[in-house]
Amino acid sequence: MEKKRIMIGKSDFAAQIEGGYYYVDKTELISELLQVGGEANLITRPRRFGKTLNMSMLRYFFELCEGEEKERRRRLFNGLKVEKDEMAMKWFATRPVVTVSLKEADGNSFEEAARKLVVGFQREFLRLRDTIEQELIGSENRSKLHLLCQNKTEANEYEECLRFASEMLYKATSKKAIILIDEYDVPLAKAQAGGFYDEMLSFVRTLLSSALKDNPSIEFAVLTGCLRVSKESIFTGLNNLKVFPCNSHLLSQHFGFTKSDVAEMLTYFDLGQWADEVRRNYDGYDFGGTEIYNPFSATNCVDMLTNGGDQKQSFQPWWANTSSNDIVYKLIHHSSNSAVKNDIETL
Repeated sequence: MEKKRIMIGKSDFAAQIEGGYYYVDKTELISELLQVGGEANLITRPRRFGKTLNMSMLRYFFELCEGEEKERRRRLFNGLKVEKDEMAMKWFATRPVVTVSLKEADGNSFEEAARKLVVGFQREFLRLRDTIEQELIGSENRSKLHLLCQNKTEANEYEECLRFASEMLYKATSKKAIILIDEYDVPLAKAQAGGFYDEMLSFVRTLLSSALKDNPSIEFAVLTGCLRVSKESIFTGLNNLKVFPCNSHLLSQHFGFTKSDVAEMLTYFDLGQWADEVRRNYDGYDFGGTEIYNPFSATNCVDMLTNGGDQKQSFQPWWANTSSNDIVYKLIHHSSNSAVKNDIETL
């Protein structure tokens, strides 16, 4: 039987399943999130540890749909672990979903970075437009929706756009929305490096607080990022935030590969003889007591091995070669405190 392929560089759940790629089953995240999650959930993990793929999976599972589209999405989860959870399956295709990624917020100024964020917001409003417009939501709201779909709209018009989207979806469907925000911290990291942190902080704080604080139109929200930005700086007054950091045992198995995930993958591709070498190179993480392999490096390694790569070609520092540590470099180079420099260099 022909083996499935390894998908590299794409994070769309449907593309991975429908394209016949090998998928490391992380659908139990749905079950655990429903059991232990709060109204607003922040999950922090390193870059390239499956955050975006998991957020895509959550959207395909929860998003309200019917007919052929619902049948198509149901097939995506055939044979996956979440199917065994009857409670979780009751949530399938039952809620409108607003999903945005903030990872594109790059630029040399606040205006440039915010403009890139706006493009992503506009794309989501265009995707949701038919659902929202199917109900008579009032001329004022209809005009605002049309405005948010236009390229000429200024960035400040989007500061409360996620709340507006959830409110309109609730009115249109009578179902509370789920909000998914991927890479929430990227605008702040980029702004820190670019010298416009305060402006971006104000924008992102309003965006998140308006969507997540005292919003009766949402069922729950999930945010992912690499960094834990302090509540005092960005989540001011947001007392319903539940944080799942790397040292929490909750959700610990769902980002990155567990030992059993890697063993199953190596067995599937007839690469069991490389198990010790894979462990030596890519098993270096402890998330809340769970032993975790670096998924980006492990999948690149397996992909290379299955395509005839030798040991030197296959066992590269794949993840380290994607690094961008502008904030760390800046702190080391410009810190006047020698203790800070010594601590970071030692770390």
